[in-house]
Amino acid sequence: ARTSARPAAAQERPLLDPATGQTLRFQVPPPPSPEEVLLLQLRDGSVRWGSIVAHDPELIDFTLLSNGGQARVPWTLLDPRQAEELRNKFGYVEIEAEEALVDAERLVLAGGGVVEGVIVSREGDSFLVKTDGNLQMVPKRRVSSVESGVRLPALDVYSREELYGLYLAEADPASADSQLALARRCESILDFVHAVVHFEKALELGLSVDVDKVTGMLARARLKAQHQEQLEYLREADRLR
Repeated sequence: ARTSARPAAAQERPLLDPATGQTLRFQVPPPPSPEEVLLLQLRDGSVRWGSIVAHDPELIDFTLLSNGGQARVPWTLLDPRQAEELRNKFGYVEIEAEEALVDAERLVLAGGGVVEGVIVSREGDSFLVKTDGNLQMVPKRRVSSVESGVRLPALDVYSREELYGLYLAEADPASADSQLALARRCESILDFVHAVVHFEKALELGLSVDVDKVTGMLARARLKAQHQEQLEYLREADRLR
């Protein structure tokens, strides 16, 4: 059952100025609409009726229905099941974008070793291979076989700048959905600085679906953008390992 809204007469309350004795009046914030009211379940088993008026990756701002008071409640104090449900709704649950992959070839070298990348040219006495963001010449006499159909992380072949330029050229700058898709593609190449730009653009263009979730994705991308260098270092360590 939902708690009914307070009557209009309760919206104003008399208040005496202790210095003059005159009656002051102030406006009490209107109660939340019935569809915004929820039963907040806390980890200790207690409950509170009210509404969430703001949120971020660390906590929620909760307005109590009983008296209009506000509380800042860390996610860790909520019932774990409700916290997971709300964090998912607001986009704070970590849903990693799949790492971008590209079709490539594996050049097996005579005497051991391989070169993996995209063969740009097969003319002349050498293969011209795109790998690690650079072009590498591999003499054909050193290659014992070439394996096709290899799927490699895009960042093992192209630079982040090359991939972003390609994705940007394919996106529609006037479409909220296209900008959202572009932001997710930026995440797939660990380009969180540009992901922030395009999440913001999607919202500015009037994104109409999953707005709360995308707002959460934007907040998460901002945090990652602040640690871009550390994330790149960890990825490179994983690649080398």
